[in-house]
Amino acid sequence: MMRKGRILTHIQMKREIRESHIRSQQYGINQEKRSPDQKKLSPEALNERKDANKDLLNVVLNYIDEFYDLLSPEKFLIALVDKEGYILHFAGSDELKVEFAEGNCSPGYCWTEKTVGTTAISLCLKKQVSIQLNDKDHYCKRAHGFTSCAAPVFGHGDTLQGILVISGSSHLVHPHTLVMVTSAARSIEKQMLLIQQNKEMSFYAGFLNNVVESAETGLIALDHELRIWKTNRKGNEILRQKNLEGKPVSVLKGLDLNLGNIHTNPSAWKGKECDVQHGNSYIPIIYSAQPIVSSTNELLGAVMVFEAVENIWKLAKRISSPKAYFTFDHLIGNSQIFLE
Repeated sequence: MMRKGRILTHIQMKREIRESHIRSQQYGINQEKRSPDQKKLSPEALNERKDANKDLLNVVLNYIDEFYDLLSPEKFLIALVDKEGYILHFAGSDELKVEFAEGNCSPGYCWTEKTVGTTAISLCLKKQVSIQLNDKDHYCKRAHGFTSCAAPVFGHGDTLQGILVISGSSHLVHPHTLVMVTSAARSIEKQMLLIQQNKEMSFYAGFLNNVVESAETGLIALDHELRIWKTNRKGNEILRQKNLEGKPVSVLKGLDLNLGNIHTNPSAWKGKECDVQHGNSYIPIIYSAQPIVSSTNELLGAVMVFEAVENIWKLAKRISSPKAYFTFDHLIGNSQIFLE
């Protein structure tokens, strides 16, 4: 079995092209011209597909200028095809776009093997390997005189995301073009991975922020310089302050934190008490602090959880209230002994 994404040898390419020609004949593909019934997306459906592949499309658009630093836009077209074979985007000269469009090779058209026969796009889709076709390698004579290189772009779990294609006149054929488009596909994959990781980080950051904000205990996160990085809603409520982020923790008069000692002796920073000054009054709190360290044990900062003493007293009073939680009315049974 061929490894996904690899570049086929010349012998392997010829074999795959030959077998594809046989399948194309079996599918009844017209060898003289493109079918007028070739599947094509409506403008609305094409825009929907572009939107569904917007991350991939945006990355490819950024690579097109780099391609044309090496290839002339007057001689080559660059296309992005989605994982189902629909052309999403074309780049190149207007003359080339018109010429290719006459053969149904333009955005919106479907280019699977069962639709158009043997092409670089259709073979790349079917085999998920990089491949180059030239002149009569194409099944339909409408593509004779052209060369095309196609490389698959994979996402998470080696799932096909799309096809990157470069096409031009057959006299411009060169093996280096296939290497270039394949290298570009691998670079696009790396960029897509970074985009996905950033999205996941953004999601988890948002999720964590919601968790922190919903906590019913005050929380302050501090950086390695004891600057306040984050306070939650409950913390602001207890301290009766807002907009603490970015300020040194020393603005909370009465709270004395030693980051080095928190790191070396964290057990000593549990259940501590202090009075935080607020105007002309004080807010008694009970707090615990613990260090935040990296995987290499680098001290990054600290996190402090705290509660107002008055809230703790209220909770203790509620728990120790003489009111009975269970009465005889809560007991269930109907035997004579039980009733007695």
